[in-house]
Amino acid sequence: MRLKAVYPELLRDDVSMETARQLQAEYKAKVLFSPLPVPKTITAVDIAYQTTAALGAVAVAVTMSIPALTVIETGQVAGACNFPYIPGFLGFRELNLVSRALFTLEEPVEIILYDGHGIAHPQRFGAACQLGVALGVPTIGCAKNLYYGRLHGTLGNSLFSSVPIVDETDGATIGVAMRMHENVKPVYISAGHLVDLASAIDIVKACAGGFHLPEPLRQADIISRKRVTFFED
Repeated sequence: MRLKAVYPELLRDDVSMETARQLQAEYKAKVLFSPLPVPKTITAVDIAYQTTAALGAVAVAVTMSIPALTVIETGQVAGACNFPYIPGFLGFRELNLVSRALFTLEEPVEIILYDGHGIAHPQRFGAACQLGVALGVPTIGCAKNLYYGRLHGTLGNSLFSSVPIVDETDGATIGVAMRMHENVKPVYISAGHLVDLASAIDIVKACAGGFHLPEPLRQADIISRKRVTFFED
């Protein structure tokens, strides 16, 4: 069964900043955390932006098997991202296009790995949380860069070395920085929706393919970059 929006208002990219703030404040209370076993499949989503057009982008969804990490299905949509880039409000810029890519998938989506943050966010409602609540599916934030919080401790260089990400105001653990391979940059993992942090870490570990990024996100990144280059050409 294809995905459908539970709260379509969270997928709109034509809202004002005031409305975006109100939606974050209202819907962050709907974020839920629970243990989740490593699934049989995982769907990663990423988006690449055109350099020749201010609004143009390509969103890609890639479903892979676990633990084999073979591609089961891909979906992609090109279009415009109408909401401006404003730190802390990435969901309102990207999720309209990202959700449209997810809606093209025929196979069931067990869990979504999002190239962005979950609760590692000033409002504890990053784009991964927003997507999970909007669609009613488990989500994990797995970002390339740290946006909010600070690392508590020194990150080692070995496979799966990790340190907590703690909130800058109350010291609560809101995620982890973890290396997916030896001597590579870490990724920043946080719970999105319907999954707790411990489960999110186990699931991301199951997606290790020997590179900086979890393999499903790496594939989504590769495809989105290729497709956006094709459209620019």
